Amino acid sequence: MSAAELEQYIGEYALSPSNRITVTTGGNTFFLKVVEAKIQFLKSGDDKVNALLLHQVYRRWEGRRSNKVPLPKGNEMIVIDNTLVSDEVLEEKFVCDLSKCKGGCCEDGDTGAPLETGELDIINEVYHIVEPYLTKEGINEISRRGRYQYDSEFGWVTPAVNGGMCAYGYHDATGILKCAFEQAYYDGKISWKKPISCHLFPIRIKVGKEYDLVNYEPRESLCDPACYLGKKLRVPVYQFLKEAIIRKYGEEYYEALDAYYQLYHPSNKP
Repeated sequence: MSAAELEQYIGEYALSPSNRITVTTGGNTFFLKVVEAKIQFLKSGDDKVNALLLHQVYRRWEGRRSNKVPLPKGNEMIVIDNTLVSDEVLEEKFVCDLSKCKGGCCEDGDTGAPLETGELDIINEVYHIVEPYLTKEGINEISRRGRYQYDSEFGWVTPAVNGGMCAYGYHDATGILKCAFEQAYYDGKISWKKPISCHLFPIRIKVGKEYDLVNYEPRESLCDPACYLGKKLRVPVYQFLKEAIIRKYGEEYYEALDAYYQLYHPSNKP
């Protein structure tokens, strides 16, 4: 790389208001005085370097070049394997409070629950076992639209009754909306608990070309009781969803998240 080419990377990058990196060169080599870190430079539409990504341990920072305003805290991500995890997954607190929300996340949405391709065969295998748990409206909707359907925005999803409640949902005696798959699982009739997207809520995963984005996306107002209870009990989102995260990514992945939390969030410990 020529001196002229190196020149476009030299400068000061703001990772936060109090944390900056200065990139300099010696001959044709970059120098960065941190341990086990990797830098990726980012270019704008005019092909000029305007930011960098710093990867260190399990964490990723984005730094804006020169005197540009640094990214807000909400854009901080944690890098684990091929995922970028929002820092909110560790920072925010959450514990479902079904007595307050009544399972409203199963009927508050534009479609049914997102499904992974491999879950379609599972639904076909267990449908007749689960069918006795379903409401008449749910069975009719499934008969009309199929056990799952394809949505242009979300991919494969469960059908929803009149665009509201998931067809695989039912209300118990207390008025809480329950999942038929999950109840059949607890009754020992099937070994599959429920769609992984439901199990992971309020985490949402957006699949990308290089990385999957793992974001914290609670429902506005509906999830307020869960956020309040989580803060009261001081339970981070990732700890509340330990079983679901391990189911999706494995124990080592969860241990990496937990190690990051113990290292960077000591003030949040009970």
